[in-house]
Amino acid sequence: MQRFFPYMLVTIAGGAVMVLELVGSRILSPYFGGTTVIWTALIGIIMASLALGYWWGGRLADRRRDYRLLAAILAGAACWIVAIALGKEVVLSSIAGGISDTRLAACVSTVLLFGLPSFLLAAVGPYVIRMQIQELDDSGAIIGRLNAASTGGSIVGTFLAGFVLLAWMGHFKILIGLAALLFATSATCFFGSRTKAGAAAALALLLGTGAAQSLEAPRPAGAWLDIDSHYERIQVAETREPESGRPVRIVFTDIYGAQAGVYLDRPDEVLLDYQRFFRIVHHFAPNARSMLTIGGGIGTVAKDFLRTVPDGRVDVVEIDPAYITLAREHFGLGDDPRMRIFNEDGRTFVRDAEDRYDAVILDAFGSAGSVPYQLTTEEFVAMVHARMNEGAVMAVNIASAIRGDRGLLLHAMFATYEKYFDHVMLFQLDPKQDPTLTQSLSLVAVRGDHAPKFASTNSEHARRLAQRWREPIEDHETLTDDFAPVDYYFARSVF
Repeated sequence: MQRFFPYMLVTIAGGAVMVLELVGSRILSPYFGGTTVIWTALIGIIMASLALGYWWGGRLADRRRDYRLLAAILAGAACWIVAIALGKEVVLSSIAGGISDTRLAACVSTVLLFGLPSFLLAAVGPYVIRMQIQELDDSGAIIGRLNAASTGGSIVGTFLAGFVLLAWMGHFKILIGLAALLFATSATCFFGSRTKAGAAAALALLLGTGAAQSLEAPRPAGAWLDIDSHYERIQVAETREPESGRPVRIVFTDIYGAQAGVYLDRPDEVLLDYQRFFRIVHHFAPNARSMLTIGGGIGTVAKDFLRTVPDGRVDVVEIDPAYITLAREHFGLGDDPRMRIFNEDGRTFVRDAEDRYDAVILDAFGSAGSVPYQLTTEEFVAMVHARMNEGAVMAVNIASAIRGDRGLLLHAMFATYEKYFDHVMLFQLDPKQDPTLTQSLSLVAVRGDHAPKFASTNSEHARRLAQRWREPIEDHETLTDDFAPVDYYFARSVF
């Protein structure tokens, strides 16, 4: 035990830090979006906490070398991780509501939730190294072996959390299980002897595993399903539509609103207005028989197209297989020979696609309306344009303002589409909204030099056409794979 235990300690501490960091991305994204903003906050703050922890652990080891003190450090980290699991929603709701700057809010959140446990876990490495060094002759080898073990633990923790645990257990149970592991390690340090340490560690792991399996993660009011996929946190709730009082089942990935949903009394009826707007493609491409939807979600838009066009076909591209499973189990998505579903990134699908389409819907945005930058650039737009038939139409869902700094995302995307499409238009889903405030918008692009018509005998199309923004859009530099600061624009537009 004395020979291998120090290596076990630093391996567990190194792995725990990386698990915390990956879990942290899932905890923060519903509030601040799944962008580089939260990754910058997580990496920067946790690295700062690690630096302070290394410094403090080394100083502490020079003053006192005692495994019981190390046990207290590990137990403190474990207690804080339990507090994260139980109280994160309250903390993040307060910060998101009180701090308007996304970057500052993400940094403050990371400090409060993950700063202390990262600091304490970082202290383990230098503390253990100092305890193992008895003379200088072999100090270099000891430091090298222990640092290698710590780095190995970080590698294992990264792949285990990212590839297995998040989709298998969910972040709440991961936190409880991680706390149990740290309590067990702390007990082993505290009791010292093999018999007592083993018994205490086994008891801590047993209780922690039982707690992880039996405890339910805190959920927002009305939520009855809360899962972590490989890509994001997905929640499902049943409630009533405020205007009509009709029962609905909705999917949401953040605190700002539903991403998809159905009426429980009429599941085939489209619930969300921005998804109903996509029917505008039938006005600009009345003979459309083939559609590509990038960001299929629960299949709402695809099913609506097939109901309207009985002889049509739809290719649905959804990167997250959890959404397709969710749609089949809870939202009535069935098999249809006219619909093909691909679990793939939208850009790689378009790059490799051989078919051409009459209509394309882009609704592949993540939590809090965050935008995957690879689906915004000139290179992507050019590939989509090449997969569209003459006269085809593309509709893109955007959350942005129209004017001012909050409209930077729209301005950049509009300029990018104008470079490739003959006609690019903007529609407000709520024309009464202040154009300087963030709102739901749809960018519509038509391939072909024939002028689009803005009148229709179809009452729904006529109402949508009246929502067209008629004023010029501010000029902006286009987005490219080399330069696409969409996370910065997103932060400016949404928060």
